[in-house]
Amino acid sequence: RFDVADQQRKSLLQKQGRSGQFGSKRERDAWLNREIPRLETSIQQQQAQFEATESEQAEIQARLASISTSMAETRARAEASVQQISEMQAREAQLREERDVKISQRKDLWRKEARLETERSDMHEELKRAERSLGGTVDRATSEGLQALPAIRERLGLSGIHGPLFELFEVDETYRTCVEAVAGSSLFHVVVDSDDTASKVLSELNRQKLGRLTFMPLNRLNPGAATYPGASDAIPMIERLVFNRRYQRAFQHVFGKTIICPSLDVGSGYARSMNLNAVTLEGDKVDRRGELMGGFVSRKGSRLEAAKSLAQIRARVQVADGQAKETLAALAVLDQEITSAHSTLQMLSARINQAGNERSSAKQGLKQLVKDEADTRVFGEGASKSLATLRAQQRSAELELQALRDELQAPFARGITAEERLVLERLLLEVDAQASELAKLSSRRVEAESRRNVLQNELGLGLRLRLEEAQQQLEQATAENPDKNIGMRSRELAKQSKLQDDVSERLGLVHGEIEDKTREIGELEEQL
Repeated sequence: RFDVADQQRKSLLQKQGRSGQFGSKRERDAWLNREIPRLETSIQQQQAQFEATESEQAEIQARLASISTSMAETRARAEASVQQISEMQAREAQLREERDVKISQRKDLWRKEARLETERSDMHEELKRAERSLGGTVDRATSEGLQALPAIRERLGLSGIHGPLFELFEVDETYRTCVEAVAGSSLFHVVVDSDDTASKVLSELNRQKLGRLTFMPLNRLNPGAATYPGASDAIPMIERLVFNRRYQRAFQHVFGKTIICPSLDVGSGYARSMNLNAVTLEGDKVDRRGELMGGFVSRKGSRLEAAKSLAQIRARVQVADGQAKETLAALAVLDQEITSAHSTLQMLSARINQAGNERSSAKQGLKQLVKDEADTRVFGEGASKSLATLRAQQRSAELELQALRDELQAPFARGITAEERLVLERLLLEVDAQASELAKLSSRRVEAESRRNVLQNELGLGLRLRLEEAQQQLEQATAENPDKNIGMRSRELAKQSKLQDDVSERLGLVHGEIEDKTREIGELEEQL
C-alpha cells in the first residue's frame, strides 16, 4: 500500500510539474509516447536483474546448506580423531608399561644367566675332576667308554640303555666295602634291555674308537635261584641293596650267590655247605671252591664312593644345564615379546601422528568453513537487500508507467484538478508516517546486525579458541598420564562446548531476527 501511495504522490507531483511544459495535448502525448517505451525497457531490464539476483540468492542458500553439512561432517571427523587419539594414547601407555616390565624381567634373567653360567663352569670343572678320579679306578678304555655312553644314548635314541651298574643301586656305607669287593669290575658293566641294544652301542664305540664296555643284557641273564642259610650270621648281600626290581636279573647275577658273614671262618663253613660265596664287612672273601681273598682296603680309593660322587655331580650338572636352557628359552621369549612391543609402539605412534594430522587438517578445514559461512551469509544478506530494492524499484516503475498510460488517455489540462490536489495532500501525510516507521525498522536491523557481529566475534575469537585449548589440554593430559586429571580436563572441555553451543544458539536467533527485519524492511520498501 505504501508503494502505491508514494508512487501516486510522485506521479501527481510530476504531473503538476509538467503542466507548464506543454502548450497542447499533442505536445504532451508526444512526450508521453517517448517516455512510456523508455519505462517499459527499464522495467524489462529490472526484471532480468531481479531474476538474476534471485537465482544468485538461491545459489547462496544452497551454498550455506552445503557448508553447514560440511561443517557437521568436519566436526564429527575432528571429534572422532580426538577420541581415536585418546584411545591409542591410553593403549600406548599400557604397552609401554608392559614393555618396561618385560625389560626389567629380561635384566633379571640376564643376571640369572650369568650366575648360572659361572656355577655351570665350576660344576663342569668338578665333573672333570670326578671323572678323572673314577677313571683312576678303572682302565682307560672302560673310562672312555663310560664317558661316551650318554652321548651315544642321546644320538642313537636308545631308551634301552639303563646305565652302569653302580648308578642303579644304593647301599648303606656300612656295606660299601664288601659290596665293592664282591662286584669288582662288574660295577662298571652297563645294564641294557637286550643284546641288540648292546650290539648297537658296541658298533658305535668301534666306529668312533671311543673305548670298550662290558654289557649285561637283561634278556640274556638267567641267574639261578640261591638258597640262603637263614641265620643271623649269614646275610644275603642282595637284600642290603636298594634298586629297581626291573634290574633284578642283573643284581641277582652279580650279588645273588653272596652272603655277608662276620668272619672268614663263618663264611668258609657256609661256602662249603650252601655252595655260596661269603664276604666280611672288611671285604675279605671266600668262594665256593674254598679260595680266600683279602687284605687292607683304602677307603680313599673306593670305586663306589667315586662313582656315587660322579653321579651326584652329573645330576647337579644336569639340573644346572636344564635351568640354563630354561633361562635361555625364557630370554628368547622375552626378546620376541619386547621386539613385538617395540613394533606395536612404533605403529601406534605412527597412527597417533596420522590421527593428529587428520585432526589438524579437520580443524583448519573447519576454520575455513566458518569463514566461508560468514562470508556467504554477508553475500546472502546483500542479495536479500538487492532483491528488496529491485522489487521496490520495479514496482515504482510499473506504477509510474501505469500513471503515464492513464495520463495519455486523459484530456489535456494545465496543472492538477482539485480532487487530485486533495489526494496529493493525503498521500504526503501517509508517506511521511510510513517513512518514519521504515527508519525505525532500519535502525533496529542495524542494531541486530551489530549484536550479530559481536556474537560472531565472541564465538570465533573467544569460545572456539578456548574450546581448542581445552581439547589440547585433555589430549596432553591423556598422553602424559591416562589415569590422572582427565576428569577435570573433560569437565572444562564440556563447559567450553556448552558455552559454544549457547552462543551458537543466540547467534542463530539474531540471524533470524535480522532476516525478519530485512523482510519487513523489504516489504516497507516495496510499499514505498
